[in-house]
Formats: sequence, C-alpha cells, structure tokens
Amino acid sequence: MSGLLKYAFTKTKVINNDNNINNSEINPNITKQNIVTNETSLDDDHGTKEMQFESDTEFPDCWDLKQISYFTKEYPWIYFKKKNIGCTICKGIKQNLLDHKGSHVSSEWINGEVYPSGSSLEKKKTNLRKKIAKHKSSIAHLNAQKIVTESEKNVMDEHIFKFKAAEHESTARIFRTAYSIAKYQRPYTDLPKMTDLQILNGLDMGRVLQSNVSCSNIIDHIALEMRKKIALDIIENNRKITILVDESTTLSKKSMLVICLRCAVGEPDDIYTFLFDIVEIPNASAITIKEYILKSLVKFGQFFTSLANNLKQRLFTTQSTKVSSVESNDPSREIFNNLLADLEMISPNNWPDSCDIQYGDTSIRRLSKIFKVDEQASVRGFREYKDFPSSLNDNIKPLMNAVKTLAISSAECERSFSSMNEVVSSKRSLLTSDHISSLAFINCTGPPVNNFKPLPYIKTWLVSGKRSAIEENCPKRLKVNDKTYKSIWSCLEK
Repeated sequence: MSGLLKYAFTKTKVINNDNNINNSEINPNITKQNIVTNETSLDDDHGTKEMQFESDTEFPDCWDLKQISYFTKEYPWIYFKKKNIGCTICKGIKQNLLDHKGSHVSSEWINGEVYPSGSSLEKKKTNLRKKIAKHKSSIAHLNAQKIVTESEKNVMDEHIFKFKAAEHESTARIFRTAYSIAKYQRPYTDLPKMTDLQILNGLDMGRVLQSNVSCSNIIDHIALEMRKKIALDIIENNRKITILVDESTTLSKKSMLVICLRCAVGEPDDIYTFLFDIVEIPNASAITIKEYILKSLVKFGQFFTSLANNLKQRLFTTQSTKVSSVESNDPSREIFNNLLADLEMISPNNWPDSCDIQYGDTSIRRLSKIFKVDEQASVRGFREYKDFPSSLNDNIKPLMNAVKTLAISSAECERSFSSMNEVVSSKRSLLTSDHISSLAFINCTGPPVNNFKPLPYIKTWLVSGKRSAIEENCPKRLKVNDKTYKSIWSCLEK
C-alpha cells in the first residue's frame, strides 16, 4: 500500500526549494555593500526569496562598482560566485532540454565558474565581456530564455512539449507499441521485434527507446500517470470511494495485496469497481494485512486517515480463524448494523403499501451523515422519490450515488488476481511488484489500444527530462543479425 503515495491522493501542495540559489551565488542590485536580491527559482513555484549580503568578495576583481551596475542591469541573468560569473537561466533549466541538435551549454555557465582571462586588467575586462556576449547569443541560452518566458505565463510544461513537437510522432509510435505489449500481456522483449517490423513497413520509429528496458520504463510511466489522473479526479470532485483489498500469492511465492477502488470516475453517475494497485506485503497473516493497510493509509494525510478510520470499523476480523478482535458492545458494530438497516430502507421493495410523508426520514438522515451529503436535500429528495420511484430526482442523487459506491463483493479483486497470474507466468516469475502492478493495471483498467492517446503521457515523459525517440545525444540500439542459414535465405530472396 505504500505505493499509493505515488498517485498523489492529496490536496496538499508540495513546494520544492531544493534549487534555490544559496548564499554563495549572488545576483546583485547596484551596490557592493548591503546587496538585496529577489531571486526566483524555476523549481519553487516562482516563490520570491530575499537575500542580503554585505561582502564584495564574490565579484570579479576586474569590475568596479560602475561596471557591476551596468552588467547586472544589461544582463539580469548574471549571478556571481567566488569572483566568477554564471547564468541563472541556464542553471534553472534541465540541461538535457538545452543540449539538443547542436546546441550545448557549458557547465561553467551553469555552475558559476566563468572567469576573466588576461595578463592585464583591460584584457580581463575585454575577455569577460566577450564571453558574456557569446553566451547571450548562444542557441542553448536562447532556448532557455524561451522556456523561462513561457514559464512566467504558467505554461512551462506546454512550452517544452511544443519545443519538442517534431519528436511526437516517432515517440507516439513507441508508446503505442509499449502500451499494446502491456495490454495484450506480451513480454518486454517484444518491443525491439515489433519496432523492427514497423521500420520494415516504412514507419519512422526514431533512434532510441527501442529496448526491453525502455519498454518497462514506458509502461511504468503510463500506468503511474493514469493512476495520478484517477486520483486527481477523485480529489477534485470529492468522490465517495470504497477500497477493496484481497491477498494472494504469485507463482514466485510473493505475497501480494490487490487494491481495488469502487467510485465514480469522470461522470458522477458512472460507478465502477476497478483494479488500482498491487503491492507486496511481508506475510499473509490477517493481522499483518490489516496493520499494513491502516499504517500505509494514515501516512498520507487527512484524506487517507479518514479512510483508515472507516476501515477500522469494517475490518472486525484480524485472524485467519475469523475470531473477532472487537468487543461485542463496540459502538462501531452498532453503526454497521444501523447502516445495513438504513440501506434496506432505500429500496422501494421494502416500503409498506401505505406510508406517511416522514417514513424513512431517520434512516436518510443517518445515511446523509455517514456519506457526508446534504441532509436536508436528501430528506426532501427521498420524499419526492417515494411519490415517483421510477426516476431519481436531483436531491436524492448524491446520496444514491454514494450508496452505490459500497462494494457488495470482491469479485473484481479475484479477476485482478487472475490477470496478475497471467502476467506473472513461469517465464516471468522475477518481475518486481511495481512491474506487476503496472502491467496488471493497464491490462485490467487501461483503455483499449485503439482508444489510447499517447500525447499526454509523452508530455509528462519529456517534461520529466527523459529522452524522446529521436534523441541524438545517446547511442543507438545495436541490432544483431541472425546468420544461421544465410545462404538458404539468400536463395529464397531470389
């Protein structure tokens, strides 16, 4: 269950300040004394951090106060570090986004290690001025400036995606091929073979991302992003959710916990039960499973804490012998029994032939509190529903949809186990739990291959700094030609 952290079931915004420039890297305002800077890091949501320095030991010796004022005004991207200079723009952008098709940014500008050369003061000034001018007009710096300009409009990801637009089609073909391998439960080693086949058919498949390792990485990335989308939909729309868990053992003798969700995704009236994750657990005892679920859920904030409290009310059995760990007078048992009785009240088949207007109001009020829906609207809607039971009115719909999220069986977990056992065959018994989870999720929950749209996943793939299919700054896959029956094959070609 610890793997659930990857899917961001939280409204808490995490801000990364790891890339803030430290006190040894200075972007001065005008004076050498009492310098105040407003440094904005590209990786910290554009947060502004004020830093003060009262030392002139960081500036090049060849520059006086007037020159420092001029260059920092003319080139605001310059920063100082131990009498050297660097570029804040190139420092803040991932280097592999700049080293592209002939453009290259030196590590000296990124790390603040550019220094003036020359035997005299004037030669040092001239040398440093030439280096600044050359860097300003370099392709890598211009590309970085474009990215920063768009990032100020809060479209950083979209810009990088458009910046690599020419790479989409080849990369999309690779992603579709890898996705079909997961969907149809084929081995990772099929990707090089299927890629070569498509090349023979005249398609451009790029240079890289054609190995079995690339296939596993792409499948894991797609599965992770899909689950993030589901988690985001649940949080943004405040969905009611049921978690189903079941335990089984794979052919490799690993104890695996299947986690299925039952909730609305997309449309509020469409309730589904689907595989969400598979995680490895230390052992198969009931008490371990319960503790593992609750401990994992509580770690992820208030949202999962509420889920853990809900599970505490439902997981009465903690031993394989079905011996109850809850006292008979425990209040959670009474809540559970009332819930069952109140749910029966909703069905028109359980209503008496004649009932007054307030019939069932108490049950509806209790259910509204349990499922966190509008109590007054639910009571009003239930009274209308009793008059016209053939259709649901808008007031009762939120409560009815919440009730539908309750799972009545663990059949989906069993189907997920069947899929998992097909994935983990005798020839693939060494798959890790993360790979098993990704493959089973795509096989059970992912859309059909003809409905799979790879561009959103290519976008997150490229933005995270990974290579596209036409990347040139890395070695190409080496093809091994089979020459077993070379002469026979030559004869057949005639």
